[in-house]
Amino acid sequence: NKQGILAQGAYDDYTFTALANTPILFRFNHSEPMRLSLQVLNNMGDVIAEARNDGNGDIPVELVFTSQDDNEYTLRIAPWLGVSEYELIVRKQ
Repeated sequence: NKQGILAQGAYDDYTFTALANTPILFRFNHSEPMRLSLQVLNNMGDVIAEARNDGNGDIPVELVFTSQDDNEYTLRIAPWLGVSEYELIVRKQ
């Protein structure tokens, strides 16, 4: 698990290794209302998976990602509204 503080216009990146056909759950819990996206980027920087909370910004955001092969990826947490402390939970499914 990771913790931090984020504000709109900033982002946090975390590199992770995914195993083929093994789903990974990313859950973003935040203490204040915040609108954001969780994005998985490949090694070229392309967004290949995304989850957003476009609603009122007070619910956790979850993304389940399954890679087709063993590879390294980047998880980007990118808020576009709000400031909040957060906890990122990562679990194999």
